[in-house]
Amino acid sequence: MTTTVSPRIVVTKAPIDDITLTITRDPDPAVNQFDIELSYRINWSSFDQLTNLSYREIWQLVGMDGAAYNVLYSAGGLFVFVSSNGNVSTRRTKQATVQASTLDEDPNGLDEIAAEIVLQPVYPGEMRVLSAPTIVAAP
Repeated sequence: MTTTVSPRIVVTKAPIDDITLTITRDPDPAVNQFDIELSYRINWSSFDQLTNLSYREIWQLVGMDGAAYNVLYSAGGLFVFVSSNGNVSTRRTKQATVQASTLDEDPNGLDEIAAEIVLQPVYPGEMRVLSAPTIVAAP
């Protein structure tokens, strides 16, 4: 979705927006874990809608320390894919339960946690490689 504001300025809608991260501590102190819920909207480009290109979807919890951050938890990835299926946007919701120690990244006990969403394009195509032949004496 592109809107022209003036002849020289073009505003493009962010590909991922409306991000909500909810981190809730389990009420039982003996359990010592957090329930995580992450929701967001993917805004598909015209190209994505026309080609239905697949994206590997990864979401991570990161500890923020100024401009730097460390990945504390990662989910999705290898076998999680998303594509537009012709839609303008897609709403995604992810859930996980993590141990409190996973999110403990600062010594003062006040941890700044953010979510990072990564979409990696999976280009169509195939690669084939043939090995050198091996001689086998088969009956």
